[in-house]
Amino acid sequence: MARAFRAMEISIRYMNVHEIIYKTKAASEADIFVHLKECSALFVPDLSAAVDIREYAGKIFHKSVTFEAWVKQRLAGLVAVYCNDVETKSAYITSVSVVRECSGLGIASRLLEMCISYVELNFFTKIVLEVNASNAPAVNLYKKYGFAIFESKESSFLMKLELPAFSELPH
Repeated sequence: MARAFRAMEISIRYMNVHEIIYKTKAASEADIFVHLKECSALFVPDLSAAVDIREYAGKIFHKSVTFEAWVKQRLAGLVAVYCNDVETKSAYITSVSVVRECSGLGIASRLLEMCISYVELNFFTKIVLEVNASNAPAVNLYKKYGFAIFESKESSFLMKLELPAFSELPH
């Protein structure tokens, strides 16, 4: 079972244009729904064609740990990870999204870093995710953080980041 994780807030000014506030598990189910609906067309394929966004937002809210970027009290970026497979110590990133007008500000990278740190601190040894094979920017982002493709499906890749086991960490 993952240890309790206190809500975290980090504020960063980006070139005096945007104030980005990073939080953990602060978004409401409605915030997540509005964000996913706004980002739906940015997913490959469109998120609304793949899932019922309202149900998906509820699942993310109730069952995942969320890492969030807020701009002017608006959820601008989201990484959601399930940390419920304690038997295999495997976490699963279910969603990575940033609203269009905040793309290119490094938000996805920062949220991914927060997620990886959280997963490591909770003694998971790998993170798995699925990404559309034609989404080169996302594939490249994940590779930048050490994720490697371990399985190809019809139109997607399964990628995995191996983390050191707690006993392997330096003391």
